[in-house]
Amino acid sequence: MINNSCHKASKRNIGLMELQKLGISDLDIQKLIDNGIFTINSLAKASKKELYSIKGLNDRKAEKILSLAKKRVPVGFSTLKNYLKTKKQQFHISTLNKTIDNLLEGNL
Repeated sequence: MINNSCHKASKRNIGLMELQKLGISDLDIQKLIDNGIFTINSLAKASKKELYSIKGLNDRKAEKILSLAKKRVPVGFSTLKNYLKTKKQQFHISTLNKTIDNLLEGNL
């Protein structure tokens, strides 16, 4: 079982537990967490060299994990037009209080 006390995913990043749904074992996810990789976002930005240095992850497995992460979290640049299009598609719930909505940045 994954050590949840170490799992410090921020609200904007997708937790590594998503990798379980893609076929990555609990043990491999725990190895990533033990090496300071807590989210798919941080995993997608990690270098192959970083993953190769993790004890217990062979090169093939590291490449598979990195590939899955990069498919899940697009790394790179996006145009402002695409960003605004994505932003419009997000669903927000209002508290009916603009001050609180601004504090929460539209996220409940």
